[in-house]
Amino acid sequence: MTFDPAAAMGDAPRISGFLIVRNGVRNGYPFLEAIQAALPVCDEFLVADGWSEDGTWDALQALRDAYPDRVELFRDRWVRDDERAIAAMTNVLRQRCRYEYCLNVQANEVVHEATIAQLRALPALYPHTEMFRLPFLNLMGRTLAWFVDFRRRLFRNRAAIVSRGDGFDVGYRLAALWREPARLRRYLLHRSGERLVYLRRPIYRYRGLGPIDFLVKLDTRRRQTGGRSADELRFASQLLQRVNPDTASTDEFWRAMRAYFETARFAIAGAADGPAPRRCLPEDDAGDPPALVRPLLDAWRYPLADSLARLPAAR
Repeated sequence: MTFDPAAAMGDAPRISGFLIVRNGVRNGYPFLEAIQAALPVCDEFLVADGWSEDGTWDALQALRDAYPDRVELFRDRWVRDDERAIAAMTNVLRQRCRYEYCLNVQANEVVHEATIAQLRALPALYPHTEMFRLPFLNLMGRTLAWFVDFRRRLFRNRAAIVSRGDGFDVGYRLAALWREPARLRRYLLHRSGERLVYLRRPIYRYRGLGPIDFLVKLDTRRRQTGGRSADELRFASQLLQRVNPDTASTDEFWRAMRAYFETARFAIAGAADGPAPRRCLPEDDAGDPPALVRPLLDAWRYPLADSLARLPAAR
């Protein structure tokens, strides 16, 4: 049987997409591509800039001018500078979403074009589901596939559903469910209300896109977390000194970074025998990247000017 998304959707519920970003240029996030890739899934797309200081706001205005009927911009000042700020600011922006469902993507996450119709159809196909757990392939560059995890990022627009932790995904605000004891009991006993979905292609989450930007991100995280990522930053910095960006490809850098994960020991949640190396996926598992990302993967830094040049003409 052939899957027909148009027939499955019928009068499909409308979806609000939203994304927060701060200093996306400095961190090398493909935020312009992240927004454009999600636009076909959404009936509106809201973007909140955290008063960036690196050209991110100017780039967002150019994007809004290219899609004036779809993209709406806001500026929200971040009140804290740690990982918990992401969930807090995500919830601030989510309150502005107008439609029945919300799709939250982050500034380094790009929806693959092969999954657009499937994503768009999910609310109509499963009207009793409130949160969809979607696969995210975590990558560095074109070749280093780190791991796959599932995140609740497509969800019904309910006040009881909020972003949590470092913005990893959403969940029920249990205090709000106390007023709905039957729903709370079903959720606690059976995890009712959520559905695991296997997309045709996962959502591509770039922990590192350009190697130089990746080092900037590691240094930022080291300062925010009091030293976490210091060993990885040291390894990547020494590697960059050995790999000449003028003559080497970015693929050479990322393939060499694999050695770090084969030797460094990570604390895996639930592991009974303590920290262990985090084995990367085989290179072939990186698959075919989203079309919007392909032009970026040979760059050592996020090529903002090239991304701006590929935007549609302003309307």
